[in-house]
Amino acid sequence: MTARAGATRPLARLAGFAAVAIASAVVPLLSVPALTASYGADGWAAVATGMSVGAAAAVVIELGYGLTGPQMVAREGPRARAATLVLSAWTRAMLFVPAAAVASGVAAAVAPHHGGAAALMAAAAAAQGMATVWFYTGTGRPHLILACDIAPRVVAAGASALLLTHGAPLIVHPALLLGASLVAVCVGVTVAVRGTGVRRRIRPRRCLRVLRIQSRVTTGRLASSVYIALPTAMVATVAPLATATFASVERVQRLVLAGLAILPGAAQSWVGSAQDRRERTRRAWRATGVLVLTGGVAAAALVFAMDAITLLLFQGTVEVDRSLALLSAAVIVLTSASRGVGGLVLVAMQRPHKVADAALGGSAVGVVAIPVAARALGAAGGLIGEVAAELATLTSLCVAALRRGDNRAADRRRERSAALHG
Repeated sequence: MTARAGATRPLARLAGFAAVAIASAVVPLLSVPALTASYGADGWAAVATGMSVGAAAAVVIELGYGLTGPQMVAREGPRARAATLVLSAWTRAMLFVPAAAVASGVAAAVAPHHGGAAALMAAAAAAQGMATVWFYTGTGRPHLILACDIAPRVVAAGASALLLTHGAPLIVHPALLLGASLVAVCVGVTVAVRGTGVRRRIRPRRCLRVLRIQSRVTTGRLASSVYIALPTAMVATVAPLATATFASVERVQRLVLAGLAILPGAAQSWVGSAQDRRERTRRAWRATGVLVLTGGVAAAALVFAMDAITLLLFQGTVEVDRSLALLSAAVIVLTSASRGVGGLVLVAMQRPHKVADAALGGSAVGVVAIPVAARALGAAGGLIGEVAAELATLTSLCVAALRRGDNRAADRRRERSAALHG
């Protein structure tokens, strides 16, 4: 009986992460048909612009915990990991107000229409940077992601769809999502620290130390947001007429990638639980191979299903041809590979700074290629710019992962992190 339970536990965990991935992909769709039916392409473009700018702010607020946090807490005991979460929560809360305010201002200025809704949507998207998903991913408890993070967003999205259908103003949609994100953070932290005896108050000095230590990873994550989170905003600036089409393809593309997040999510706790660095690295490479294979299968499926998906979601307000689907598929495959090499292998090798360096390179390519190509070719140009940025990032990640060298610097980084969070 014990052996059977031990064998089924990894399967149950994988099923849990599968449920998280499916829910993460479906929840944002709940209110999109009602939104596009009520406010058309202009309303969708405003919301998409706010999401794009807010997602970049979320990267700043997240402080890199989405990259390094899961493997960190996978190796910690219950009390230590709860302390890590509380420290990260307070530090990220310090950043939320200024980062969300800046994002809201930018979104209002960039959005072609409905500036107020775009601004509030940016704040709602920025609040995702405070989420506790990374913590429950590392501890291997996907059911708590469903309960603490996804459930509030399901309620908010469902209420938004109902209210928009009955004539509510567009701003109701981001307002509900913002409230759901804040509730999810509070619930997630409360559940994690319950029964651990960890103090919930943190001295500001410790938060400032976290900001300093995590700054390198955060810089790289912020750089990557230029070609991951901000493309819609860049396209809206240089090619406003192409914004709705580009945002539609981007939304479907990101939903597919959210669904594929089951594998790196499930792999994080498995990779991080190995105490030996070499074993963690071996596990990370195996998981990367699986990520690339499944990414290719999902990309091929998307090419054939894109017409039906966009028709269902956007109620015929946009048209997507096969060339856009092919470009989106290329982004999915490259992103899947980067998730493995950067998010698993280099983190397992204690080289997260190399992920930051690669992101800076990809950002340098994306910040030029996306707007220039979009101005010339519209939505297709924006996707071509994304492909170029992702390819540059993946190349740099592979070079860093395959390069041999000593790990003394990695050992020092691990010791500093342990001293701070321990």
